[in-house]
Amino acid sequence: MRALSNLIMEPPDKFASGGQHSSYSKLQIRSGAIPDVDVLTALNELSFGTDSGESWTADVFAKLIAMPGTDALIALGGEQIVPVGSLVYRVVADECEIITLGVTPEARRNSVATRLLTHMFGHLQAQSVAQIFLEVADDNPTARSFYQALGFAEVAIRPGYYSRPNAARVDARILRKNLASFGY
Repeated sequence: MRALSNLIMEPPDKFASGGQHSSYSKLQIRSGAIPDVDVLTALNELSFGTDSGESWTADVFAKLIAMPGTDALIALGGEQIVPVGSLVYRVVADECEIITLGVTPEARRNSVATRLLTHMFGHLQAQSVAQIFLEVADDNPTARSFYQALGFAEVAIRPGYYSRPNAARVDARILRKNLASFGY
């Protein structure tokens, strides 16, 4: 795997206010592919940490991206124009599953996740996708609020779905969104 130092990030103090940072106003989103598995792995580690139980290897990302119907998006931003977020999703028939969506801590609260999702929604519209599903950890209220604000609704719970180091397993909330409700 490429060293995380290859992904030069903004110093955290630049984002202490949590507001929009001008270096993200021209965020670029591009498709990810198998050659990007090291970037996806590094983004996953930066977004979720290595001890969260949610860190994935390059091999896992390579297998996911190789699956039919699976796509990845990578957001590039900041003053250095570096990878700051990623989204991996899979389409089967008229349904989409968001497999993982992560934004580096330094880039959060700059609409990176919203812009990745909006980009994906455009792709899904062209594929006549009707519904989007995802799982979000019960112990992640920030993500749950984010998805709720975008119109995702809870439809089920998977007890003990996520593992946490030195902690009890955490439930997954399964969320669904009708694509038409996002204006598509």
